[in-house]
Amino acid sequence: MTLFMLYIAPVPQGDAAVSPASAQDVIWIFLGQVILVGVGILLVRLSNRYISKWYTKLRAGAPAHNVPEAARREALNFPLYAALISLVVWVLAALFFGIGISRSMPMALGALLVGGGFSTVATYFGVELFWRRILVVFFPTGRLRDTRAFRLSVFARLLVVFLIISIYPIALLIVLSLNRAQAIIGAPNPHAILSNLLVIELFLLAVSLVAGVGMAYFVYRTISAPVNRLEQAMARVGNNDLNVQVPVNSNDEIGNLSDRFNDMTRGLRQAEQLRTLLNLYVSPQVAREALEHGAALGGQIATCSVLFSDIRGFTALAEQLPPERLIEMLNRYMSVMVEHIVAHDGMVNKFGGDSLLAVFGSPLNPQPDYALAAVRAGLAMLQALVDFNVQQQAENVPQLKIGIGIASGPVVAGNIGGEARIEYTVIGDTVNLASRLQSMTKEMGVDFLVDHNTVRQVGTAAGLDFEALPPLTIRGKQEPVEVFTIRSKRG
Repeated sequence: MTLFMLYIAPVPQGDAAVSPASAQDVIWIFLGQVILVGVGILLVRLSNRYISKWYTKLRAGAPAHNVPEAARREALNFPLYAALISLVVWVLAALFFGIGISRSMPMALGALLVGGGFSTVATYFGVELFWRRILVVFFPTGRLRDTRAFRLSVFARLLVVFLIISIYPIALLIVLSLNRAQAIIGAPNPHAILSNLLVIELFLLAVSLVAGVGMAYFVYRTISAPVNRLEQAMARVGNNDLNVQVPVNSNDEIGNLSDRFNDMTRGLRQAEQLRTLLNLYVSPQVAREALEHGAALGGQIATCSVLFSDIRGFTALAEQLPPERLIEMLNRYMSVMVEHIVAHDGMVNKFGGDSLLAVFGSPLNPQPDYALAAVRAGLAMLQALVDFNVQQQAENVPQLKIGIGIASGPVVAGNIGGEARIEYTVIGDTVNLASRLQSMTKEMGVDFLVDHNTVRQVGTAAGLDFEALPPLTIRGKQEPVEVFTIRSKRG
């Protein structure tokens, strides 16, 4: 302002150049700057009733939800307060220098228009850019728009920048040019005024250039940079990184978009967690079918193999162990058994306490060699039980014995239940037969029983030695059932 009012704004008189500043003017300038700086600091303190106190508390670990609404509002409005304080200081400077130095209010008004406009806008954008790192402390989870405060939209931001670097300098140049044109009329030395007009034009050009570069930088940092962060975050989500979260440090449309993005990733994380939990409560195949096609009631006929296993003497075992130890042992056992069923593409359909039902070749896990997969899964379960019992013996707890029954044939597979709760399951004679075979293993003195349909499906190419046992009379069957066991494996 001082440069503009002393050497640029004054209209040359006669042949004399603009008079240099006197010692008295320098003293006035120094005192004025000190006073204005003090006024600015005082106004900043008056506008900061909560920010400093709560910023210190938050940095010390205080929870953000304890911040009062007034402090949140003050934090959001601070860039506006800073811009208004800058404008007030410029008005006071224009009055002070206009009265104390130039004694020309028109020149003071010109200085205010030239410097005050650019400085006020630059102060707002500059403080807002710096202030965004402070807002993250006050709003760690975003949701800035939930607090009622001054909000400068992206359109308004671009409009202000456009006006301040294009229309505003042109308007100032027109006003100052008209002023010099009036001064030329009747001036004893028009060339001196024209030279002064050139100086004014160069001065405005320099100010506009600096302001334009500064505003372009502000626009990039406040608009383009958050958009770039969102683009990078979306790329991470595309690579299945659902833990990404973008900082929300503005209450404009971009801040709202960042909030929505964080809501989206939060929803995706919850959906993934739900999918994981669903896979724990039901088999992954059932969960995938429900998520992709819904859970409509109904079923279909399918030919598959059903494996039924059960722990022998579980009731007596439950009386020997405390409940928490029993559950821990049962969970370890089931984890081992399920691992081998899944490894052979089986689907665990349900748990019955100490028993489990697995299906091979259902509509949800179709496979051509379903019978062979079921037999190999059963053999793997028996082998895994040997290793499991080694650990049981080392821990001085009872060892487990199981029986496995496998039957192959037609079943009805589908969702059964009511509108409130449904379950995907398989029902039919094949399922009942697998259960009966499992219960007969103890009587037959074997761990493994399969029906003739399973042996026929497996064939001889699999390298399995099936041993025929005497036909069994099965409840619900009119004719005895041919059953087999496996004493050994070849290859």
